[in-house]
Amino acid sequence: MIYNIFKGKGFPQYVSEIVERKFKRKIISVETFPNDSESQKHIILTDRGYLSLRSSINKKTMQTEKAVLELCKNQGIPVPSIILYEELHDKSGDTFTMVEEIAGEPFITKKLLIFDYDRILAQLAEILMKIHSIRLGKFGYLTPTLVGTRNSWHEFLMQDMDIKLRTLSKKGIFSRVMIKRISKTLDFKPKKAYPVLLHGHISKAVVYVDSNLRISNIINFVQSLSGDPNYEMAGFLVYEGFDRAKRLIRRYHSLGGNVTWDSEELLKTSVRRAIASLYWAIETKQLDHILPRRELVVALIAKSKI
Repeated sequence: MIYNIFKGKGFPQYVSEIVERKFKRKIISVETFPNDSESQKHIILTDRGYLSLRSSINKKTMQTEKAVLELCKNQGIPVPSIILYEELHDKSGDTFTMVEEIAGEPFITKKLLIFDYDRILAQLAEILMKIHSIRLGKFGYLTPTLVGTRNSWHEFLMQDMDIKLRTLSKKGIFSRVMIKRISKTLDFKPKKAYPVLLHGHISKAVVYVDSNLRISNIINFVQSLSGDPNYEMAGFLVYEGFDRAKRLIRRYHSLGGNVTWDSEELLKTSVRRAIASLYWAIETKQLDHILPRRELVVALIAKSKI
């Protein structure tokens, strides 16, 4: 994840206007995340805790994220509270803004002993069990009515994968031999999957904890989707590495979760997620992510039987 820390006035004026004028809070620092062509996101540390502020010109995306947060809140899942949602209409077009109140502090900033780290992973496994217990319709990224946009899980997994592999081949990221091995690994029919809610981007960066190291909030549901929990855990492996993923998945499995460490399903889904992450790093020029993602793909392929 690439971001810039801005002090003082190094961020958009509308952020200051909303936080300081509307909520009467003093801004200490802001994490501004890489924005796509439609949206911008800020995590803001104020004198009264953290806020998440997201603005977008895409109404459906904002409505979907809002609906997911409300659904999770109703199910007792620790997510931020929406304290502002407004639609602004002017000559330049429509803009949709949402502000969330985040409880706790970022897990990613904590330096913990293994025992304490495992305590948080155990809590995360329990929360993921709750999230994954929510059944939805169809597969893939969600609409505002919380229905997926794909008819099958396999269809979602393979969408645009040929484009990504061609790009990686043209840029010389992998040899032709390796591209063939990757293609064979990805050419699998996943087991029968039921469409359940997935966070879509689980990592230390989206987990907040309180002073007692209890998880207080899970944030950033902008990539939430409907699908197989193996996809969730494969993402955690990509973001956090083999060791942490193993500890999380084994705890999740012990609670009855339908993901098994080192299974063929998890391995091949992890290759798919690693390829997508590598492709995104190249497209967005996140140079510090390219080599680690490439090495991860190689390691995953080495574990496969192909």
